[in-house]
Formats: sequence, structure tokens, C-alpha cells
Amino acid sequence: MQQAQEIIFFLRTHPFLLVSLLAWALTWKGIALWKAAGRRDMVWFVILLVVNTLSILEIIYVLFVDKGPEETYTEEEKLLIVTRDEK
Repeated sequence: MQQAQEIIFFLRTHPFLLVSLLAWALTWKGIALWKAAGRRDMVWFVILLVVNTLSILEIIYVLFVDKGPEETYTEEEKLLIVTRDEK
């Protein structure tokens, strides 16, 4: 309990650090969620959305897991895109 109070006091006296950590975490979470949604990788999307690891899991996903194309479409979706672009 004492250690938690010390951390809270430190963050209250250094608000720039707190804002920087939030910006860091939200940026990586946004990038990772965007890539997981683009790949239609629902398992990773839910894990990244629910688990908060101060961006460690998000960085691993973006740098090591996301090796495929940005968007994966079914054959039917590809056909719809091609016919839409031809109009």
C-alpha cells in the first residue's frame, strides 16, 4: 500500500511523465489495433484491446507478428472491390 501511494505521489508531482506515458501507450495501442483490424485478426484484436501491458504486447504485435498484408479480403470481397472500382 505504501509503495502504491508513493507511485501516485510521484505521478502527481510529475504530470508531464504521466501524460507522456499515456500518449506512448495510446499511440502503440491504436497502431496495433488498426493493424489487427485490417488483417481481420479477431483474436489479436481482442487481446490487444483487453490486455494492458504498457505497450509491450502492442510493440511485439506490430514489429513481429504483423508480417502479412495490411488488408486480407475474401474472394467475394475482392470481386466487390474490383466491380466497384470499374464503375
